[in-house]
Formats: sequence, C-alpha cells, structure tokens
Amino acid sequence: MRFLLDENVHGDTTVLLRDLGHKVVHVADSEWRTLSDERIVQICNEQERILITLDVGISLIARALKTGLVLLRLPGNFDQRRVPRLLAEFVASANAADLEGSITVIFPGRAPRSTRLR
Repeated sequence: MRFLLDENVHGDTTVLLRDLGHKVVHVADSEWRTLSDERIVQICNEQERILITLDVGISLIARALKTGLVLLRLPGNFDQRRVPRLLAEFVASANAADLEGSITVIFPGRAPRSTRLR
C-alpha cells in the first residue's frame, strides 16, 4: 500500500511500514511540511496514498479524500514511542480493500472502526 504520514505521526513509523513492503512518505521529511490540510489531501489523491494522522480536524475535510484515512485516537497518557509499533501491527493485519476509500479509526485496545468515504 501507499501511505502519507502526517507530521504528527512518529517518524519511526516510516521505517517500520517500509520494512513491511509499503511505499511511505512522511510529511516531516518532505517539501510538504508547511502545507495546509487541504493541500495534503490533494497530494494523497494525486499520488494515490492513504493518509495516516493523529489530527482529528482533518476528518472535517476527509470526504475530499479519494484514497483513505487512518485516524489514530490516542489517550492522553499514551506513550508516543508506541505509535510506530501500533501502526505497523495494524497495517500488517489490514486488508488494502478495507482501508482504501474508508476512514479507519484506531484506538489502542479496541477494534478498528471503518466508515466508507463515499
């Protein structure tokens, strides 16, 4: 699968997802660092990448996404260093057809929830 990691996603996630065979770009490591959420969504559509973010606000414009959104909802006491492993385990078990064209919400300790974008 092809992913775009938002700036707020732990950078080590990039390596773990690439090790699983996915094509991953991290916004923090690209020229897209300062772009608006709207422009990030456009890039995902243009490059056919699923967006992974902790930014709940992006769900307000998620309907513009054609590719898919993985939204991490973390409790306040969640250790950010656990995010890469959490995402890697989720993606390793995920079916591309379930992620593409959907908003998938991941909350540690709960089953992921998905809703179709269209």
